[in-house]
Amino acid sequence: MKKITALILGIAFVQIAVAQINSGGTPLAFGTALPIPPEVVMPEVDVKQYMLEDERNTDTKRPFRFGAELDTNLTLDNSGLWSQLPGGDRVWQLRITCCGAKSLNFIFDHFYMPPGARMFIYTPDRKYVTGAYTELNNNPERVFSTSLYPGGTVVMEYYEPASQRGNGQISVSTVVHGYRDIFFNSDKGTYGSSGSCNININCTQGAAWQMEKRGVALILRGGSAHCTGALINNTSNDGTPYFLTANHCVDRYSPSTFVFVFKHEAATCNGTTGPTIYALNYATLIASGSASDFALLLLNDTVPHSYDPLYLGWSSSTTSPTAVTGIHHPSGDLKKISHAGAASSSSYSSSIDDSTHWCVSRWLQGTTEGGSSGSPLFDQNHRIIGQLHGGEASCSNTSGSDYYGKLAYSWTNNNASSSSARLKDWLDPANTGATTCPPYDPCTSALSRDALILYSGTDTAYCNVSNIYPEITLQNRGNDTIRSIAIKYRIDNGTVQQQQWSGSLVLNASQMLTLNSIAVTPGSHTLTIWCEQPNGQADQNTSNDTIVLPIVVNSGTEVTYRIRIPDRYASYVDWIAEYVTWTLVRDDGTVIAQHNALTGVDISESFCTQPGCYTLRLSVSSYMQRLLSEVTLEGYVNGTLVQTVTGSDSLRFCTNSVGLDVTDDDADFVLYPNPLHNGSLLVLEFSQAAPRHFAVVDALGSVVAQGMANEKHNETVLPKLAAGIYFVRIADGDNHQVKKLIIK
Repeated sequence: MKKITALILGIAFVQIAVAQINSGGTPLAFGTALPIPPEVVMPEVDVKQYMLEDERNTDTKRPFRFGAELDTNLTLDNSGLWSQLPGGDRVWQLRITCCGAKSLNFIFDHFYMPPGARMFIYTPDRKYVTGAYTELNNNPERVFSTSLYPGGTVVMEYYEPASQRGNGQISVSTVVHGYRDIFFNSDKGTYGSSGSCNININCTQGAAWQMEKRGVALILRGGSAHCTGALINNTSNDGTPYFLTANHCVDRYSPSTFVFVFKHEAATCNGTTGPTIYALNYATLIASGSASDFALLLLNDTVPHSYDPLYLGWSSSTTSPTAVTGIHHPSGDLKKISHAGAASSSSYSSSIDDSTHWCVSRWLQGTTEGGSSGSPLFDQNHRIIGQLHGGEASCSNTSGSDYYGKLAYSWTNNNASSSSARLKDWLDPANTGATTCPPYDPCTSALSRDALILYSGTDTAYCNVSNIYPEITLQNRGNDTIRSIAIKYRIDNGTVQQQQWSGSLVLNASQMLTLNSIAVTPGSHTLTIWCEQPNGQADQNTSNDTIVLPIVVNSGTEVTYRIRIPDRYASYVDWIAEYVTWTLVRDDGTVIAQHNALTGVDISESFCTQPGCYTLRLSVSSYMQRLLSEVTLEGYVNGTLVQTVTGSDSLRFCTNSVGLDVTDDDADFVLYPNPLHNGSLLVLEFSQAAPRHFAVVDALGSVVAQGMANEKHNETVLPKLAAGIYFVRIADGDNHQVKKLIIK
């Protein structure tokens, strides 16, 4: 299958969003009394019908659909309102509404900004504004595509100076009604649209790939996000904005309507939102080939330094790599990373030429899926050696293979006669004969020594702990390679602890670090972490050396619930959300947590609970009862799995001051004697004989004894154990039961 999908991109937005190349400024309507613009209301969209069609569509080669593309013809002449301004200038306004839409975006089939003209697009609440779009946004084909806007209404404003009267062109040909709320949901963005086995780029697995991630971008086409690609360097090191992706990503679409989104990644390993989008629109196809499925594009604009770009290095060697890595946007999700062992030379599909592709037979960490198409494959030297064509790998098929078109084959494309059919002419313009090329970094720091630290941990609230282990990311933003640095930290105004780091961090490289433990007491605290003396000298930029975090330590027992839904529902989470709610409630009626929408197919949340019994109740409307039968509920106490329920609507467990406490009424087996003296027989009795696994777990969650209980009456001698409270866990298929056992 081709790894291609369509999905909108989640961003966090601010008053003026950074989106595509724009010249800034403020719409005239924000400071000038202008008439209320006329409104065009687009035809209604039958969302349920679209969703049902999506659910029935099992063809994995088809794009994942998030919105309905509505054809229209809205121009400066047939829509909107012109208002005359002093001096002969004028302004045109149009309000476009799609009732019930979660997001809107647009394709212009005619777009031209004459000198001095400018256009803004903004939401009615004025919280999301893009522009000004000016003559800098013009391109030879006079087309334009926008990124996405939250909600179902936007206002377009076009200002035209008197000297350019009638010279501008604006024609909206497509309005995309986003019917999936996965873009502007600030709680999760697009996080979770891909399978649960995918790994965020800023997890530990991506620590060594912080430079390379800067070159990888998501490709949007109108209302779809169907591919990934990467900036790629050439031997002249001149920053020409070449962009490598897959041929099948462009064989039916013109890259003139593409939007390229950089930096769409979670800041932490378990982060669920990406930053404000950094996007460019429009590209030209300059070379392609179907045998190795490559396409080389030329972006219309140089990527701004604010996007923190990196033009990636490459290798045209035919030698099989000993280890490979992929960086990509599966299903349009936040940027992910995958690792595998050696890749082998291969063909693709029915091709008889076994030299066109690299085969990744199995991913060891992560996977790929729709939306990963065109993403770069790196060798053990961090150089691009191909781009993703297709394959069968997924979270539900971890043994499936993936196939990447070889850069080595695309180099001459079987000695193609035209430069439009090979990479060589573009990536080695001086014909140096090089077979490798290093990356090119246009953002080289002007400072020699500039260290930066970020908090990369997932916790700022803890339950019943006496020590914490802060996790940080150390990054070099200076030209000098950092070989040593002091990391210091303290709780509140307590004793400063120091950890000396040594290694080798070149410009823009980073490394995740776990600091030594620091003692904490129950209550609210402030954790301060800072770095000093890179290479034994003063840091030339101290503004990014310190992080200050609020830390809360609670008393009680940590209880975690987890809701898991099969990955195949990931594409429909947003639709399913309105039919699913869940509540965690204590037996006295106190509601501990309540949620009214799904945020993914694998949800977990932890609480520091006081002694008592709790029930997780899942409510699924009759419309989605089939889903309920496939939901798995899991309960953990102090990190230990104590109960699993599949196809049920509730899960119940109890805690006391030291951990789990289950009464005899909560299980259908009997254990005795209890308390048990060391060396005595432990008896487990069941209502009927059946093979069951039992485990004895201590209060810290460690298994201290285990075995099989096959009869109605079972006797076993436990190893010598320290006196205290233990738990006997019985596993019978998917059914888990637990009882407390006291050892004397």
